[in-house]
Amino acid sequence: MSFVAITDRVKLLLIGSCRNDADQGRVDELRRLVEELNLQDYVVFSINPPYHELQASMMKASFGIHTMRQEHFGIGIVEMMAAGLLVIAHDSGGPKTDIIQVDDPKNKIAGTGFLATTQEEYAEAIYKALTMNRKNSQDMRRRAQASATRFSDDAFDKSFEQVLPLLYS
Repeated sequence: MSFVAITDRVKLLLIGSCRNDADQGRVDELRRLVEELNLQDYVVFSINPPYHELQASMMKASFGIHTMRQEHFGIGIVEMMAAGLLVIAHDSGGPKTDIIQVDDPKNKIAGTGFLATTQEEYAEAIYKALTMNRKNSQDMRRRAQASATRFSDDAFDKSFEQVLPLLYS
């Protein structure tokens, strides 16, 4: 598949919240870079969207990328997995230890997503997500969705009910 064919079908949606002036500065710098590289037709910014817009975006997306280093947990990653997205997350913190389940650590390919650290690893993971065959893609999506249920309200309630008697003993 050539780059031209991919760009005809792919858009990068940068979606998330700006908590402060430093976050806004990063967004502004990214917007300038997109313009400088003339990528306005391929990059869309959605800053501080309402939750329903975030959900709708995940229903249309093919994969999600999470780049924060040393993320404590990563609820956004769990939400992407639950929505059936292929997920590419930073190979550190909670995503590495608790969320993405690794089947092949040498190639940083996981049973429930991809892990990456460097720009090259992210690029490789994106390429794999774009070009993996349909069966492997569907299998990974299903494993990720099933894995995400570990963090559901029902799973929390059941775990809490199991420890509740210990609080009163």
